[in-house]
Amino acid sequence: FTPARRLLEDPREPVRMAAARALARHDELDARLLAKDVGVRVRAYSAVLLALAGGGRSVLDDASVAGLVRLPGDEGAAARLGLLAAIADVARNDRLSPLLRALVEAPRGSGDETELVAAAAARQHDTRTIPHLIALLAKRDGREAVRAALVELGEPALDQVWGALCDASRARRLRLHLPKTLSRFGTAKAAEHLLESIETESDGLVRFKSILALGLLRSEHRVPMDRARVEKICRAELGRHFRALDARVALGPADEPSPGPHPPAERLLVGMLDDKLRRSLERAFRLLEIAHPHSDIHHAYHGALSQDPYTRANAGEFLDALLRRHDQQQLRELLRLVVDDLPSRERIARARKVVPLGPEATRDQWLVRLARDPDPTVASLAGQCARASGSEGRRDHG
Repeated sequence: FTPARRLLEDPREPVRMAAARALARHDELDARLLAKDVGVRVRAYSAVLLALAGGGRSVLDDASVAGLVRLPGDEGAAARLGLLAAIADVARNDRLSPLLRALVEAPRGSGDETELVAAAAARQHDTRTIPHLIALLAKRDGREAVRAALVELGEPALDQVWGALCDASRARRLRLHLPKTLSRFGTAKAAEHLLESIETESDGLVRFKSILALGLLRSEHRVPMDRARVEKICRAELGRHFRALDARVALGPADEPSPGPHPPAERLLVGMLDDKLRRSLERAFRLLEIAHPHSDIHHAYHGALSQDPYTRANAGEFLDALLRRHDQQQLRELLRLVVDDLPSRERIARARKVVPLGPEATRDQWLVRLARDPDPTVASLAGQCARASGSEGRRDHG
């Protein structure tokens, strides 16, 4: 350890800090040597170790530590990093909990701090930090460290992550990262939560993130899935696909000549519907892959998107062979409608016999429906189109 001790006198603070942490982890650091270090981060690290050695009920009661916590500006930010590093390096000790919570409840926002907060919370196994860790998932920097800490905190963290995902009032930028966090737990309970999210979530992007997370959990942790349940969700996703296609056909199908130029808002709306069609189809095939992890669903998906009739026919034959059970026939029919080379209007007419799409609606009626879409962009564009065509005030009987 002599070379490491020499590094405690290096003129560069990051080097002194790294040496101090390495020595502390092997119980070879005399924290008194660092108490007057010129670097506030090193001094803060030393202050925590000295306060622990000095006794008392809480490290936060120590005058030196309390003073460092109150430091403003850049000095305060550096001190926080030193304090958190010390908490992350020492063995679990209840005397550190008040200091840890004081630091976690008033974050400064740097990526380094986020990683140290996560490491400190995991090291001290302080479940009271879980809500703060969940909030940090909205930030890119340090996100993986936060996920690792939540997994380390176990089932209480799993339950609170699930609660946050269910709370539609939470910021979308946070909720989008919660499904992958759930998948990190790698348990049957996490899989159940993800399945429930896919079944009940109204936000299509959050639902897509839950599907991706479920696929990740299935492939990395080999958690068994209820095939029939996943296929039922796949059928529901295909139902959304055909409802979007029904709206798209009403506005003018892509495979028919356009009667003339459309206003900008309508062109944007049509583009949004085309995007919905692609995304719903991708979600459906990803679910099919989860239900049948040992089958080559990936190639079937790309076959379904192909413009080559032969390739589409091969995809259809593959899906026919895969879905032979009695309880798979509706799913098989819907996927056949996806891959068969049919005009959009005929595709919708046949889909209406398989899934409840509601009565046929005119273009104006669809604009009224789309003006109530959960996607605010779609709703806004449809509202503009409805007002332009004079259909806004008409009642939608569909």
